[in-house]
Amino acid sequence: MSRLAALLLLTAQGIPFIHAGQPFRRSKHGDHNSYNRPDSVNMVRWQQKVENYDLYLYYRGLIALRRAHPLFRLGTAGEVRAGMQFLDEQAGYPVPHGCLAWVVRDVTGDDVWERALVAVNATQEPVRFAIPGGRWGLYAHGTRSGLTPLPASACLHQQEGRFEVRIDSHSGLVLGEVRTVLSGDAGR
Repeated sequence: MSRLAALLLLTAQGIPFIHAGQPFRRSKHGDHNSYNRPDSVNMVRWQQKVENYDLYLYYRGLIALRRAHPLFRLGTAGEVRAGMQFLDEQAGYPVPHGCLAWVVRDVTGDDVWERALVAVNATQEPVRFAIPGGRWGLYAHGTRSGLTPLPASACLHQQEGRFEVRIDSHSGLVLGEVRTVLSGDAGR
């Protein structure tokens, strides 16, 4: 669930807020308003980073993706409206109950990706559903994230021109499509 929350936070438009220690499950013992509590509640327990290093690496990979791809941080509401499209029945890509998926296009021309697809499954069962076709690379799934494409065979399927994703329970995916450079654009 921590990874799913991180994926949603760091692929959403707007400015993300990450609390100190969040990338390694700092909880302050559940005290949600600890401004007047002692260090025994508020201190950062660095041993938690060691114990949850896999989660720390997941955050680090998602932060690197967000920083490398401006389409995750569009600058105006107009750009967000122009660039984002949720997958649903109206778009021709119904998404199962308890899931969410959207495509973000690079409307500014500043990204090396033409578009990204984010898909999340908040249910307790794995799901499969159709997505728009493309030259997708997998950059985040339930346990890993980063700038280097991951093996996509378990998550991304193409059959008879139809693309489909498989997402584990309480998990998500980030797919990216590298921009195609046309021969006439190479000199620009």
